[in-house]
Amino acid sequence: MSNETQTATIAELIRQARLSRHWTQAELALRIGCREYQVSLWERGHFQPSEKYRGRLIKTLAITPDSD
Repeated sequence: MSNETQTATIAELIRQARLSRHWTQAELALRIGCREYQVSLWERGHFQPSEKYRGRLIKTLAITPDSD
């Protein structure tokens, strides 16, 4: 899987998991301790979450690191 494809997959996974809980980007940001703009950047595929936030996303959204 290319890096670009992986970024898109992670972006989609975060967005879908958030929306399935009916949370706004601001609500997710608050729950994992980051800024809303960071969630937006991740969901648009501009950046991937750091290791610190990746762990928090996995726990908060109940997703697996290798989810596709």
